[in-house]
Amino acid sequence: MPNFFSYPPAAPHRFAQHRGQAMVEYILITTVVSLVMFIPSPLTNNTSPADHLANAMRFFFRGFSFLISTF
Repeated sequence: MPNFFSYPPAAPHRFAQHRGQAMVEYILITTVVSLVMFIPSPLTNNTSPADHLANAMRFFFRGFSFLISTF
C-alpha cells in the first residue's frame, strides 16, 4: 500500500545505517571536553582550565573597566 501522505515520496536512503552516528559523536566529544575543562591537573597547578579561563576574563575586564574609567 503506497503512502499518500508523504511528499516528496520517501526514497530509500543510502546511508540509513549512519543516521544516528553524528549525534553519538557530538555527545561523546561534548562530554569529554566538558570533563577536561573541569578536572584539575598537575600541568595547570592543580586548577582546572575553566578556572584559568575565568581568571583570564576577570583580569581582562578589570583592566578594561580601569581603562574605561579613565576616559
